[in-house]
Amino acid sequence: RKQLFEGAMRLRYSVLLKKGLQLMEHTLSMADRTGEHSSWVDRARQAWGTPVTVWVATAPAGRGDPILAEAREYPVAMVPAGALTGAPGGPAARAVETGEILLASAVGAGADVDPAAVVVAVPSSAAPRLVVGDLVTLFGNGAAVCDGTVTATGGDTTEVAVSPSCVATLAGHLLAGTVVVARHA
Repeated sequence: RKQLFEGAMRLRYSVLLKKGLQLMEHTLSMADRTGEHSSWVDRARQAWGTPVTVWVATAPAGRGDPILAEAREYPVAMVPAGALTGAPGGPAARAVETGEILLASAVGAGADVDPAAVVVAVPSSAAPRLVVGDLVTLFGNGAAVCDGTVTATGGDTTEVAVSPSCVATLAGHLLAGTVVVARHA
């Protein structure tokens, strides 16, 4: 159910993004053709922003499948954090839908995790330098809470797949700010 919901939300996002881009392109194109130079058109051009080239899936892909993608330009304001600006360098780390802007966390060798696992985000400041696939133990208040596998890194958080049985306890420690991550040697 969770995968179905996430897939539906990604599809909805890609449809809305496509409609918004088309509307903006038509608006600015009309202004160019008619010579319109109003403050409204200037605001529309500012909202459009500088175009950024990102990679977008051209076909659905399941976890571990090759990703078919093409480069497209989007306004910087519409590009999500972590979007790929270069060609995807590996298979899908999770299900990917047609039209989805590819994020670094959705592409790559991916970690081999149990499909029933739950992915939690932990502060990167609470962890050593980690890479996707690292085996870790998560501690809360100095006691081991559960083991996990790193599924994504970058920015302020590290994503770790853990057993559903430890999520409630781990969430409490995350809220209290007492989580520390240890990498297995």
